[in-house]
Amino acid sequence: MRKNTMKSFLHDVSAAALMMLLSVGAYAQPTFAPDFTVTDLDGVEHNLYSYLDQGKTVVVDFSATWCGPCWSFHQTNAMDTGNDAYGSAGSDEMVFLTLEVDDDTSMDDLLGNTAATQGDWLTGHDSPIVDNAEAVGNAYGVTGIPTIIAICPSRSITDLYVSSFPTATTMYNAHNNCPPPISVPDVALVDHSVSASAVCGDLTFTPTMRIQNNGIDAITSALLRLTNTDGSISEDLNWTGNLGTFSVEEVSFSSITVTQATTLTMSVIEINGAIDGNTSNNILTHDIADAVTAATNTIDITVTTDNYGCETYWEFKDIVNDTILASGGNPDAVAGGQTVSYPCASGLGYADNTTYTASIIVPADGCYEFNIIDDYGDGMCCTYGNGSYSVKDGSGAILSNGGSFDSKETAVLDLTVIVDVEDLIDNQTFRVFPNPAQDYFNVAFKTSESTIMSIALFDALGQQVQTIPTSTYPAGANNLTVDTSQLANGIYILTLQTDEGNVSRRITVNK
Repeated sequence: MRKNTMKSFLHDVSAAALMMLLSVGAYAQPTFAPDFTVTDLDGVEHNLYSYLDQGKTVVVDFSATWCGPCWSFHQTNAMDTGNDAYGSAGSDEMVFLTLEVDDDTSMDDLLGNTAATQGDWLTGHDSPIVDNAEAVGNAYGVTGIPTIIAICPSRSITDLYVSSFPTATTMYNAHNNCPPPISVPDVALVDHSVSASAVCGDLTFTPTMRIQNNGIDAITSALLRLTNTDGSISEDLNWTGNLGTFSVEEVSFSSITVTQATTLTMSVIEINGAIDGNTSNNILTHDIADAVTAATNTIDITVTTDNYGCETYWEFKDIVNDTILASGGNPDAVAGGQTVSYPCASGLGYADNTTYTASIIVPADGCYEFNIIDDYGDGMCCTYGNGSYSVKDGSGAILSNGGSFDSKETAVLDLTVIVDVEDLIDNQTFRVFPNPAQDYFNVAFKTSESTIMSIALFDALGQQVQTIPTSTYPAGANNLTVDTSQLANGIYILTLQTDEGNVSRRITVNK
C-alpha cells in the first residue's frame, strides 16, 4: 500500500477513479494460501488453517480506514450479512474477517475520530475486524485495496472482487464451489523451498516441499524421492505421520550440494504402502542453470527508475565472502516490504524517471551476484512508469536485464574463467562429473584448436595434490578420468593450464 500517496489522493481523485486505482487487477494472488494467525478487536484469535481443517471457507477483506472504495464495500454490510447467515452467527460454514492492512492507523481511525479515516468502521458492524494486519496483506501479495478473497479448505483462493463488490450470496457460492476431497488416496506436492536459479561454485541447501492430502482417508505414510538430471543426487525419504483431508505438512530431504546446472525432481512413489490414486500432482521440478559467464572483470550497471525511484535498490555482491562491492538507490528499501513512505525524503535514494550508471572493477575471479529490489513489490515496469535495468560486462555483452518483476530479481555471475583463455576452451562444455566424487570423476571440455595443456588438482589450501602430465589435446571434444581414490574428503580445485591462461572448476570428494 503506497500509504502516504493514497491518503493524499483521497482529497483529489473521484471515487470512480479511486476504484480503478486501488482495487481491480491489483492482486498478485499466491497459488496456495499461506497460513496466518490474527487477533480481532474483541481479543478473539483466528487461525486460518484451523478453520480450513474444519471444512470452513474463510472470506478475507483486505482494507484500510482511509480507503474510499474499502469504505463503500464496508457500507454494503456484505461481510455482516454473510456472517449472520453462514458464519459464526448463522450456519457456521464460513468465517468472515476484515483485515486492516495499514499498521500506521489506530483505534481512533477505526472509530472515525481522525481526518485520515472514512468514518466509524465499528458501530453497527459485528463481523470480526483485525487491526495491524499489514504483514498478512504482504504475504498475500495485496498491492491494491480493497482485495476480497475466499480461501477454500483445499487452500485454493478465489478473488471475489473482479468487477464489482461481492455480495453475501457471491461469497456463499464461492464456498459451494470449493473443490471437494477426492475418493481415492491422493497426496499432492504443493510447492518447494528451492529458490536458487543459478549455480557458481558450490551451492548447498536443504530441499523442502509441502505435501497435502487431497483425499478423504488419512495419509499415514509416504515414500518420497529426490533426484537430479545426471543421477548424482538420489534420496528416498520414508515419511510417516497422520495427514487428514486437505492438511499440509513440510517435508525436508537431506542437505545437498549442487556444482553445475541440473534439474531437481521431487516425486511421490507410494502412499500408505500403495500407488497414489491420483498421479497428476506427484511431481515438482526445479531448474538450476549455470551462472552467467562474464568476459571481463569490468561490470557496467544501468538503472532507469520508474515513477517511484526511491523504492529501488541494487547491490553487486561477492558471494563467497558475503561482501557488497557496490550498490545504488535507497539502502532502506526492503524487497516487497513497503517500508518507503511517499513523497520520499529529499536526497533519499534515486530520483523518479532518471537513468543512473555505475562501473565496477571486480577485484578477482570468483562468484558474484547482482540483486535489484523494489520496496513496494511491483518491480520497475510498467504500471507506474517504464523503469528498467541492465548488467553488462566490459565487452558489452548483456549479463542480465529487465524491469518487470515483483519484489526482487537476481543474476549470478561466474568470473572464474580468465579472459585470455576463453576463446581457446569452451566454458559451456567444460564439465566435471560426478560431483561430489567418490573414487573418480570425469572431465569433459572442448577446445577450438589443438592445445598443449597440463591438468592439476589443488586442495583447499592451494597445495597441488595431483597432476596429469602435459599433453597435446586435439581440437574438439576431449574427455578424461581423474582418480580420487587416494584423496581425503574435501574440496579441491581442478585447473586446466595452458599458455593462454587457466580455467578451473571446484570439485568435492565425498566417499
